[in-house]
Amino acid sequence: AHTELNASVPDTVKPGDTITIGAVLRDDLRNPLEGKLITLFIPGITSEITNQTNEEGKTSFNISIPEDIKNAKKHVNLHFGGSGFYLPSSVSNPININPSGGFLWFGLILLTLSLLSVLSIVIYKYKWRKPDKGEAEAEKSTKGVVKVEQAEEDKIRIVFPQIKENFPNVWGVGEELQISCAIPDEGTSSSKGKMEVYIDRTLAYVSDPDENRQCHFIHTVNEKGEYSINANFSDGFEKLSGTTRIRIVNYREEITKLYKSFLELLKKSNFAVQEETTPREVYEMLVTKFLEFEGTVDEFIGCFEIACYSMHEIGRKDYERMVIARNELEGRA
Repeated sequence: AHTELNASVPDTVKPGDTITIGAVLRDDLRNPLEGKLITLFIPGITSEITNQTNEEGKTSFNISIPEDIKNAKKHVNLHFGGSGFYLPSSVSNPININPSGGFLWFGLILLTLSLLSVLSIVIYKYKWRKPDKGEAEAEKSTKGVVKVEQAEEDKIRIVFPQIKENFPNVWGVGEELQISCAIPDEGTSSSKGKMEVYIDRTLAYVSDPDENRQCHFIHTVNEKGEYSINANFSDGFEKLSGTTRIRIVNYREEITKLYKSFLELLKKSNFAVQEETTPREVYEMLVTKFLEFEGTVDEFIGCFEIACYSMHEIGRKDYERMVIARNELEGRA
């Protein structure tokens, strides 16, 4: 089942503050998920911290902001790695770290008052000045038009081009994985700088962005597990960052997990599935219920039987077939 992870993060904090970051995990029916592990990671501030959700699907983290971090924008990354038939989900919220003090506030107040004075004079003159014919026509033509400002984006986008759209960030152990990092056009005026990519907080690659403001890397992970990938870019004036996660698996084992988690879902949907129920019996059960999806059922059971009972090499295509079939059946079950 799909999950949704939401976070409560303050917009602005001060160096030295201790803040509370809240998280709530729900399934696709908006039911809270209890006893699930949520991991928090803020690049440059904390290592990974894991807490468990309560009966309301909630958990919280108390984080101390270092005194030496000032005038910075960080991203609070929260991740649920999946459990049983619950799929992983993540959320990333920005947080601004700005110092404050008496002189700063006094200066801001003076600046605000000065701007208000100038603005009042401009408005007064404009209000009592008769518009010329061209201005009057322009005002008529634009009346009722709402201007929409585009949201500012300064986060590096990290993608895996080999992983198809709508598939989870899952890749095979020992296989070459392409990692692409893109600098948003609005993020910084220059792409002349260094892109650093960290895998589980260990520097893995350093490169100059190409003419498309992108960097591409090939990386192979030889151990199963979940890995965080962080990208940092600096042109000497501005700093940008981005983060994502990926799970490295054995495809044969992953297909088996997908099959077994679907059986658990069938049990909760009142299907007569027992520990000793064979794949062929599951096939007959599903075809009887969803006759129009016989081809999908055959694909689902066939993928599992090949992974579980044969000596054939199991690769990415087998995993993708299993994910597609399972997702189609899950919507029906």
